[in-house]
Amino acid sequence: MVAKKTLAFLLSASLVLGMCPLPRVAYATETIAGEGQLDSLVLVNDDAESTEADTEEGISLEVPVDDVTQIEEVTDDISVDDDAVQVLDESEAPLSTQSDDDSTPEGEFVSPEPTVWQQSDAALPSKFDLRDRGVVTPVKSQDPWGDCWAHAAIAAAETSILTAMGSTYAKTGLDLSERHLAWYVTSLVPETVSKSQAGEGLIMYNTAAGANHVFDFGGREQCAATLFAQGIGPMPESEYPNRGANGTLASADLAANKEAYIQQRIQAYKDTYWYYNDTQLRTIAESEYSQYVRRYQQYDAYSPLDDWSITESDEPGSGRLKGSAYTLTDNNVFNYWASLNDDGVLDPEFHFHKQPLYATTSSALWQDSIDQLKTEIYEGRGIAVGVTISNTYLNTDTWSQYDPMRKNAASHEVCIVGWDDDYDASNFTETPPGNGAWIVKNSWGSETDAVAGGLTASDGTTKDAHGGDWGIEDENGKHTGYFYLSYYDGTIVVPESFSFSIEPNNDQRDALQLDFLPASVAEFFHVDENPTWEANVFTLEKDMRIDEVAARIRLTDEAPFQGFTCKFDLYKLRDGATKPDDGKLVSTVTRTFQMEGYHRTALDAPVYLKAGDRLGIVVQQTHIADDGVTLYGFEAQECDGYRTLHSDPVYGTAIVNEGESFYNIQGITDKDESSNDGWLDVMAPLTQEMLLHFKPDLANSPNLLDYYITNYVGKPMQDFFNIDNFGIKAFGEQASLKHVSAVAPTCDKAGSVEYWRDSKTGVTYADENGTKVLKSTTKAALGHKWGKATYKWSKSNSTCTATRTCTRNKAHKQTAKAKVTSKVTKSPTAAKAGVRTYTATFSASWAKKQTKTAAFSSLGIPVVLARAHVQNKGWTPYIASGKVVGSTGKSRRMKAFRIKIDNAKVSGGIEYRGHVQGIGWEKTWSRDGKMSGAQGKAKRVEAVQIRLYGQMAKTYDVYYRVHSQNYGWMGWAKNGAKAGTSGKSLRAEAMQIVLVAKGAKAPANTYKGVKRTYAKAFV
Repeated sequence: MVAKKTLAFLLSASLVLGMCPLPRVAYATETIAGEGQLDSLVLVNDDAESTEADTEEGISLEVPVDDVTQIEEVTDDISVDDDAVQVLDESEAPLSTQSDDDSTPEGEFVSPEPTVWQQSDAALPSKFDLRDRGVVTPVKSQDPWGDCWAHAAIAAAETSILTAMGSTYAKTGLDLSERHLAWYVTSLVPETVSKSQAGEGLIMYNTAAGANHVFDFGGREQCAATLFAQGIGPMPESEYPNRGANGTLASADLAANKEAYIQQRIQAYKDTYWYYNDTQLRTIAESEYSQYVRRYQQYDAYSPLDDWSITESDEPGSGRLKGSAYTLTDNNVFNYWASLNDDGVLDPEFHFHKQPLYATTSSALWQDSIDQLKTEIYEGRGIAVGVTISNTYLNTDTWSQYDPMRKNAASHEVCIVGWDDDYDASNFTETPPGNGAWIVKNSWGSETDAVAGGLTASDGTTKDAHGGDWGIEDENGKHTGYFYLSYYDGTIVVPESFSFSIEPNNDQRDALQLDFLPASVAEFFHVDENPTWEANVFTLEKDMRIDEVAARIRLTDEAPFQGFTCKFDLYKLRDGATKPDDGKLVSTVTRTFQMEGYHRTALDAPVYLKAGDRLGIVVQQTHIADDGVTLYGFEAQECDGYRTLHSDPVYGTAIVNEGESFYNIQGITDKDESSNDGWLDVMAPLTQEMLLHFKPDLANSPNLLDYYITNYVGKPMQDFFNIDNFGIKAFGEQASLKHVSAVAPTCDKAGSVEYWRDSKTGVTYADENGTKVLKSTTKAALGHKWGKATYKWSKSNSTCTATRTCTRNKAHKQTAKAKVTSKVTKSPTAAKAGVRTYTATFSASWAKKQTKTAAFSSLGIPVVLARAHVQNKGWTPYIASGKVVGSTGKSRRMKAFRIKIDNAKVSGGIEYRGHVQGIGWEKTWSRDGKMSGAQGKAKRVEAVQIRLYGQMAKTYDVYYRVHSQNYGWMGWAKNGAKAGTSGKSLRAEAMQIVLVAKGAKAPANTYKGVKRTYAKAFV
């Protein structure tokens, strides 16, 4: 392609598909003779070719009309294409998709066991069939409606979803609703969905035909894409089954309500075929009725007279946007691969949009386009594609079709699930230029797929399903509902696939969108070399976290369609902003997509907005052409307010308000080619300059130009082109960022940084715009900074407690108790205190061992107690230390004595002996109170020896003296020395005993009032 500075507006009515009901019979003029006299009517299905014979495949019926009144001349416009044929079953299904295990009821899902298929780097195989993976659902029957487009789209969606699950139909029983999808094509947007866009959408013009007529009006593949992109489905078949409210069967219902059916069909055809009078229309309807009664005797269907409508509800979780478990993420629209120029000659640079209505032959393919489609299939996605199935070119022996006529249109839609490069060209009725065919799943029933095996009426009656005699036969001669379609078939248009997310809670997400017009009418398509932008502005009704954006991409007529870059800039608009980029840029994301279509992508970081904020999303789509020129453009749905889809007129209403959608063409809307500040609202008045920019050919047609200037210049551009808002969307969830102030950490408690937390997910961010995720918001506790430990002993020194205080917070203390041991490190004496050392040992590592010494009292001087047995007196009481024991001045002898120590603090004691009259010194020493002397023997004690033993001897000295006859009080003796007399026959009358500290001085000569009279202690 050589890129040119051009604009294009494409009306895509030629791509309208799906007008192919199974039992619905339209009519065609086969023979017109004379002056407009209708000799006969040949009744066929909406996509059927006229035939002269009543066939099982076509079930056409030639009806004599000799009595029909003359009809006005019929122009070529009302004749049905001679190549359009009704065929009533499916193509080949070599492998059944029905599980051998009948335990999974229809419509009930089980948890899949993932099996992941990944494309290898190896070349694509020459033959491939998705049924071998188990991801193709059973063939269904669209009977009794002409909603083949919905069946093809749902078939492609089911396969894509099973692939995304990593599972199979046999394990999941996945079954999605065609009825739900078809109904919402002509269901206008209610206020509960969008206040600003309420009333937008398609609506049947022929409302007298009844609500069920929406299932018959046809559609095209993009219907499903735009509806899925809006969040409408796909929904489970169990919630919206392909039957009327009462579940009545056609065989019984039509038989009981013949006139009601005929009147319904008359109304259905009245507005489309206005050139027939009521009598002629009745003849058609009666013939159709007879044909259907006969058909339903063989293959039944659910009744078209039943109520098939879906009741809207304003209740949450119901109605138009009832949440689906699957979210459309990508919709790839493929170009096709065989092209002829205006002379019928193959031209690889010539796109099918520019091909003539009828071409003659095709001898080559765009192989890269074929490979793109194969790759999509190999990656696990079915392809919905438009075709025209023709009795002329359908070979029912091999169930294969090659139509060489390039019609640039199609009357039916099917789903491609595989291919065979070696499928022989000789298998077709007319030989194509080469081998190769697609393996195609139809929607006209099957004898092999169990899901089409029976219909259950409301009364419990079960009958055979419709469509048992169409499509490739299996080894048992059963028709599968599949067929082969030549790579070179000339009726193929706009292949399309779907990719879905199966992540949980996608049905809880909110969408910001302004384009609710289904893609069923026309297309506004602009391509330019000038940098171009499109934008939508949304006003938020709630706090939201935006994390995904989406747009429809359409940029070129060249082939192959591939390599498109889409840049999304998100702006939080300032108050009073009138342009979609007048505010703060809060996010930018650029993605490249292989194919055109609808694409949804995640932002690199979420954007948080509050209720009342306005969000501007600016999109720039670019594509580099073969010659290296960069193309820019945008696309929107176009609707003139009234269009005819197939045979049924519909209204298309696009609701566009000022300030919603904008476009900008640098150098055109903005004269300064260095900027992009030339935003125009699609509701802005159309200028003559812009008129010529969009329609440059008007410059060569002055009269037509004057007409447009007179009628459209100065009026909103949207009025002229009747376009909807741009297909730019944003997705997210109701959420807000809650600000959390910083908290300083303390010694023992962690703090936190300043942060913002998502109210729903709990994700935390470092900024109020949510651009930087924080893995952690906490600041670690500071830890204690301990001062020097202090120690406290108890009064008794039996315990010691260590305490340390944090210098950061004096209220924070730690204590530890020690194990205390003690040891006498200095023994006490009689006169001096002793010393005890205490040692405190701690288990806490921070507390150090402590020692403490403490003095304890001296031993002191124990009390020496002594008593004597005195002549004529007996035993005296014990007399304390230093006092006189015995008697003086009475000439009485001391016959015996006892000595002991009281209150001793050391071990040991006192021992003593006497020198007894007639005995001398006692041989043994008496101790501690034992008697010494000769009590009862009238013998006197003449002298004594007293000493200490044990520790007492080491601690003390003992002094003692005797009062002796004739001598009186003698001198002091100590520590065992002799005191008294010996050999002089003198009695000892009394004695004094004194205990002193070791080494202390002897008592004074005069002691306790007793004065010494004789110096020596012993004589």
